[in-house]
Amino acid sequence: MESIERVTKVLRGELPDRVPVGLHCYLLACRMHGGRFDEILRSGELQAEAQLNAWRMFGHDVIMLENGVCAEAEAL
Repeated sequence: MESIERVTKVLRGELPDRVPVGLHCYLLACRMHGGRFDEILRSGELQAEAQLNAWRMFGHDVIMLENGVCAEAEAL
């Protein structure tokens, strides 16, 4: 079963082959991508690249793109 099918089944209240995995890994993705957190967290393009690289490595079902309180802390 592919990720989209797995997630869609859950959203419909059906049982997939396994629980979909959504990694909350934005800082790990930044670290793996290389470069500075402040540069990556200020750039949508760099964030997307970092998340896609993490997805290619781990193969999770859902990409959760957000930056938690890190963006607020960086802005201050």
